[in-house]
Amino acid sequence: MGVVKTGIAIKEDTYVKLTSLMKSIGIQNKSKVISDAIESYIAEKSVLMEEGYLGGIVTLLYDHHVKDIEHNLTHLQHNYRDIIISNMHVHLDERNCLEAILIKGDVRRIKRFIGELGNIKGLTAIRHAFFRIDEE
Repeated sequence: MGVVKTGIAIKEDTYVKLTSLMKSIGIQNKSKVISDAIESYIAEKSVLMEEGYLGGIVTLLYDHHVKDIEHNLTHLQHNYRDIIISNMHVHLDERNCLEAILIKGDVRRIKRFIGELGNIKGLTAIRHAFFRIDEE
């Protein structure tokens, strides 16, 4: 298997955090760390490429000071109430909110939901973990 050399652009604070973490745990090869992170991302997202039914969680981190973000999140979740089992909202600090959304349903519907979440301005991070379940 060959290697492809590429360049990436990341936020400066992300780069500082990465290099600091690498230094503190004694890792010197940035390319290996970034390659491993990409492999992890692919593994995490690949479950959404298949057909079938999934159960799991979507976790959101967002700045609640962003105009209309809470309205937009609520509106979107109402459109997907057929797959959303429950959600929990937590205030982490003055700006940051964490929302955990429990989901069960067809992978195609879940993919659409996650895709639409990605279009909401003000989200800092979207993470998910899913497990394959038997058809309903």
